[in-house]
Amino acid sequence: MGREESSKLVRYCLDHGCFPVHPDALGYHYQDSREFKIHSWVQAIPSSSGRTLLIWDGTDFKWLKLSYPGYLGRFRSPLDGRKVAHSLEASRILGVAGAPLYLSESVGMVMSFPPDNSSSHTSAFILRSSKPSGFNEEKHGIVPVFSLMAAESHAHEDVVGVVSDECCSLADSVFKSLVRPALESYWRAALEVGLIPEAHSQNVLVQTGEGGNRIIFRDMQGFVADPEYFVRQSDRMFTLPEASLMPERSRRYDDYLSRYIMLPLITALQERHRFSWDRIFQLIREYTGQVAVEGYFESEFEWYEMPHDQVQFERRIEYRKRYGKPLFR
Repeated sequence: MGREESSKLVRYCLDHGCFPVHPDALGYHYQDSREFKIHSWVQAIPSSSGRTLLIWDGTDFKWLKLSYPGYLGRFRSPLDGRKVAHSLEASRILGVAGAPLYLSESVGMVMSFPPDNSSSHTSAFILRSSKPSGFNEEKHGIVPVFSLMAAESHAHEDVVGVVSDECCSLADSVFKSLVRPALESYWRAALEVGLIPEAHSQNVLVQTGEGGNRIIFRDMQGFVADPEYFVRQSDRMFTLPEASLMPERSRRYDDYLSRYIMLPLITALQERHRFSWDRIFQLIREYTGQVAVEGYFESEFEWYEMPHDQVQFERRIEYRKRYGKPLFR
């Protein structure tokens, strides 16, 4: 699926009849009890995501997202043809839209086994670019948002180094340099493209530079189509059903973006730079109030979260409804 000719890894798989699997997958076997046979090894560098590895793909470094048959945290992380198709389609649509910035996923493969396709059991992989769309060599490093939340992080200085603006308060400067770009990227994807990001601190990256900070999304599988704003025809994109539309809109903004990114990031920065809590909260609420059209959220005093005390191992997770004013609305 995708542009196979652009990938040395894909060509190698097709030529030799082999398929990349995570080292943790060794020992898993076909339904007729034949185990995987190792054909060759690929040198890779692990990442914060247990199933995503950095590899050299002939001409450039790429991220290799693998199916993971075991548990990562509470859940298994299998990758199948439907998820690959969804991810490549989301990447294509964002590319056509030209915004927001993202790490493109244009190549993927799916393997069914046993090889005669008599089983529905599949494995898959996706190749993800290591450079964001609109890559600018003049920009500085790219860091995941969670690294900015660490107690000790050199990335703080790169990001907050552009926060010195004598014409406004420190809270306004932090908002302008880092918080507003995150809000702009999120709402541009959700309202202009119709794809709502899954914006937690591993899926959002910050590219620093003298011209300001830029927000980059990774992992196209996390995007979902909002039927009210997604005007394109695509049977590959997962589109939210009517029953879960409002809870999902709220969870992704009120819980993931607000509580997994905004609040811990602002807390970490405030501990170092001592700006006004009230002012930056006001700025976020004002911005969202301007861009989120009336009726976008179900209620002004209700919101949804993914509960931290989720039951483990395979059980379906229900979102939890909370009552009260959401943090950043």
